[in-house]
Amino acid sequence: MTNADQSSGAFREFAPDPDRAFAIARELLSIPSFKGEEAELAAWANARLTEMGFETELQTLRPGQAQVIATSHVSDSRPTLMLNGHLDIDPLRSNWTTDPFEARLEGNLLIGAGARNMQGGLVSILLAAEALVNQRDRANLTIALVAGELQGGLGTTHALERGLSADLAIVPEPFGVDNLVTDTWGVIEFAIVVQGLSDHISKLHLAKNPLPVAIDLRAALLERVADRFGSGETAKLLFNIGGFIAGRGDEYSFNAANYSPDRAALLIDVRHTVDISSEDVMRFFDEIVAEAAADAADAGISVALQSGSTDMYRLNEINFPAYNANLPAELEQYLNDRRRESLGEPFAQSGTVYPHSYCGADTSHMGNAGIPSVLVGPIGPAPTPGIGDDAVFFDEVLETATYMHEVACTLDWAALGRSQ
Repeated sequence: MTNADQSSGAFREFAPDPDRAFAIARELLSIPSFKGEEAELAAWANARLTEMGFETELQTLRPGQAQVIATSHVSDSRPTLMLNGHLDIDPLRSNWTTDPFEARLEGNLLIGAGARNMQGGLVSILLAAEALVNQRDRANLTIALVAGELQGGLGTTHALERGLSADLAIVPEPFGVDNLVTDTWGVIEFAIVVQGLSDHISKLHLAKNPLPVAIDLRAALLERVADRFGSGETAKLLFNIGGFIAGRGDEYSFNAANYSPDRAALLIDVRHTVDISSEDVMRFFDEIVAEAAADAADAGISVALQSGSTDMYRLNEINFPAYNANLPAELEQYLNDRRRESLGEPFAQSGTVYPHSYCGADTSHMGNAGIPSVLVGPIGPAPTPGIGDDAVFFDEVLETATYMHEVACTLDWAALGRSQ
C-alpha cells in the first residue's frame, strides 16, 4: 500500500492503493450517519482505528450520537498533527438512481450518501492513518472523527472541552485539494416562528392565519438584509431561508387541509464576515422580528425568534465563529512546499477562497482554542438536475491522503514557526 519503509521508519513516498481506498469507502458509506445519529459509524471507526494500532476513546455526546478520538504518540520532541473530520452527513437529496448506502465507483466519481460532505475526506484520513501508525519518524498523531459538525461543531467543541489538543490540524472538508483554505465566515442559524389561531374552512373569518404574516416577513428580511449588508460579491452577510413550513399544531400537521394553519416558521441560516460580530448580527434580526411582532399583535398573531436546535427544526445548536487563521509565514510556506513535494505543485489558492470560505467549519473552534487549523480536502462535481446522487472525485480522495501523509512525516517545530 505504501512505499514507505516502515521497518526503518524512513519516509520515501506514499501512494495510496485505490482498491484499498474503495474497500474502506464501501464499508464507511454503507452506514447511515445523519446528524444526531452518528453512533453506529463512530463504533465502526473506533474498531478500525483500534485494529490499526491507535489508542482510542469513544465519546458519547448523547444517546445515538458518538465520536472517536484516536492517538499515536511517537516522541515528546515531535509536534502533534490532528486529522479532523466529521461523521455526520447532510440529508439526502431526492431522486437517487441507486441505493445511496451502496458506494460505487463510476470513472473518477465515488458515489454514495455523504460522499462529498464529507465521507470522502474520512476515507482520506483513514488511508493516511493506516499508513502512518507504524512509522516512527513522523509527528505524533491525533485522529478526531467527530459528531455534530452539522450542528455547529458540537463534537469538536465537546472534545476540546475534554482536552483535545494539537499543534496543527488538517480538516478535509470538500474544498478541493488545490486549495488551502484558512479563513471562514461565521455561521448562525435560527427560526422565526409565527403563531396564530386555526379554524375550520367553514369559519375562516375566525381564524388568525400566520401565513400572510410569515410571507410578508420573508420579503422584509430579504430587503433589509440587502440594504444593510449589501448583495452579490461585496456582501458582508449571506442570508438563506432554508425552510418555510406551516401547519396545525406544534408539529405542523399537514393532515388537516380543511383547517387553516395556526403556526408557520422560517428556518434561517446566516453567514457573516469576521469584522461583524455574531451579537451585532442577532441584534439586527431581533429588531426586525420585534417590529413584525408589534405589527401583528393587533391581529392576534405573535412573532418570535428561536435560537438553538429542536427535534422539529434540527438547526445548529451552537454557532461557528468567523475565523481567520493568520498562519505564521513559515507555516504557510511549509504547507505549500509539502503540497509541491507530494503532489507536484503548490496550492493554486490559499487564505480566503470563495465560495468555500463562506462555509463554517470546525477549524474555527480549534483555531480559537489555539490550534492552527486549515482546510484541504476532496471536492466533488456540482449536483446534476433531476439526479440526487452525491459524489466526490476519487483521485482527490487519494491525493488528500497523500498530502496528509507528507505533512505527518515532515512536520517539525521550525515548520510551525516556533520552538517546542
